[in-house]
Amino acid sequence: MFSLSLNQLDEDVKCPTDSRFRPDQRYLEENDIDMAAAEKHRLEEKQRATRKVRLQAKQEWEPRWFEPYDDPDTGTSYHRFSGKYWNAKLADDFSACADIY
Repeated sequence: MFSLSLNQLDEDVKCPTDSRFRPDQRYLEENDIDMAAAEKHRLEEKQRATRKVRLQAKQEWEPRWFEPYDDPDTGTSYHRFSGKYWNAKLADDFSACADIY
């Protein structure tokens, strides 16, 4: 039961890119597999179209909440949390978020 509650919508969640707003996930939770598959396909096509527009405009993708980081101890590169999410949450301003759903 605990794992089911992790995806439960919460009125305090304002970030439009929060995965709890994923419509395909909602359909899966309602056991509507056909609609979940159709919605997942729609989301993937929307992502492809957005990427195509970005490539045509020669815009590079930049993660909203993470930043590239090179670990000096291990020499590995990864993205680490930037903390910008909490600034947006405190300001109640998620206007910079893309419409991904």
